[in-house]
Amino acid sequence: MALGAGMWCSVRPDPTVRLWTLYFDESFLRSHMRWVLADTTRVRPGVHPDAWDGSALVLQPGVDILHRIEPLWRQISLVNETAPPEVATTRLISLFSPAVEIALPTLLADDGAVPERFVLPVRGRLAQPPIARPVRRSVVLLRSRMTEPWTVGRLAAEVAVSRAHLTRVFTQQVGVAPMRFLIETRLTEFTRLIEETDLPIADASRQVGWNDARAA
Repeated sequence: MALGAGMWCSVRPDPTVRLWTLYFDESFLRSHMRWVLADTTRVRPGVHPDAWDGSALVLQPGVDILHRIEPLWRQISLVNETAPPEVATTRLISLFSPAVEIALPTLLADDGAVPERFVLPVRGRLAQPPIARPVRRSVVLLRSRMTEPWTVGRLAAEVAVSRAHLTRVFTQQVGVAPMRFLIETRLTEFTRLIEETDLPIADASRQVGWNDARAA
């Protein structure tokens, strides 16, 4: 599902769901897809970036395509935010392009077929408050130094705010508490290491900050 900046919707998924949420700069996404989908006559209705109004666009590519594209999504989600912007952007493009190539059959028209959409009982626009500096800094620290033995107190000291304030604003703006975010960050990287490298579980555990392999 593609959802434009500032848009929201409510959907009821099937009972079994595996979910990845990736945040892209919308101008990058639209610009990239204009180059890929240059011939608008070959694109499914509503999919071309000039036709898409930002509301939830749901395509169903099939399990095979999703399995092939998921490792790329995982790597995109881990693009290092502490790298120079030129390096991060180049890395993003190098991962995004093959993901789009895999998804092309879903984007191109097939005998005039219209893309399937879920029923969206609620939709609208969101206000977008700026991310607080301590939250932004905390996210960078937890992602770039995930192997360290973080606590909320230590993290709060690093960003120079109280534990209570950090927990409150972090949860409001990220959606989960700081230590839950760290667990999910470690789990994402651990999954990538297990599925995409030959590291044994114990070594992969240590690389994400779990010194006891049983935690993995």
